Amino acid sequence: MIEAIDIEQLLTWAYREELAKRETSSAEAIWEKLADYGSMAVRVDFGQRGPQRYDHGTPHPDAIAIEREVASLPDAVIDWQREAYSVLGSTLALVDPTPQQNASAASVRPTRATWRNRSGQLVEVDLQPPRDVIAVRTLRTSALVTMHAKMGTRPDWLDVQLTPHPVPANNGPHPKLYGECYGKLRYSVGACCPLRWEPSPIAVVEARSDYLAWWRGLRTLAIRLRYTLSEYSPTRLSATEMPWNHSR
Repeated sequence: MIEAIDIEQLLTWAYREELAKRETSSAEAIWEKLADYGSMAVRVDFGQRGPQRYDHGTPHPDAIAIEREVASLPDAVIDWQREAYSVLGSTLALVDPTPQQNASAASVRPTRATWRNRSGQLVEVDLQPPRDVIAVRTLRTSALVTMHAKMGTRPDWLDVQLTPHPVPANNGPHPKLYGECYGKLRYSVGACCPLRWEPSPIAVVEARSDYLAWWRGLRTLAIRLRYTLSEYSPTRLSATEMPWNHSR
């Protein structure tokens, strides 16, 4: 009889209960040989490797099939032209500009501030460092799926509120200022204080990218494994694709 089970639970079972038998059985065989010598200080020569022992039994055939399918998962790349707002929402305004495919961070135009000094001369300054930029990167879906299946976890997509902090001037107590200060609450046109956001918008992008690659990898596995396992049939995920959109 085929048992229906959530794909996430199925992966946890495969890696934590079944595939782990290889490691525990191998470790027990080594300790038994060490015990035969009566001391761990004695050099142990195991000779030629024999067939693998499984003191806890062999992994379930379905677990081996799952491992094989996980290893064949393709790497993922998030299409930021199409999905940037879905991933970041209004936070996207802090990431400038939206990159083209394979664009290098060095090609990004820095943000510029301009103002007139007390003599009326125009001053232009490139703000450093430049604002955060999304860099397109390949995500190892198989590695993400394997890691979280072994730990029984989901990727942390950083459900936090981004908080601005003023950048201090020369590590002092006052905020850094681009522009002129003529007195209390009197500044040149265009004067501004740079802000640092915690956590970084890029950290949020990376965390949510990992989550998306993991989730979509599980969705692919649920389809591939539906009719290939002998005792189990994976069902749709209980996790949602973009949980941050439901938490707003």
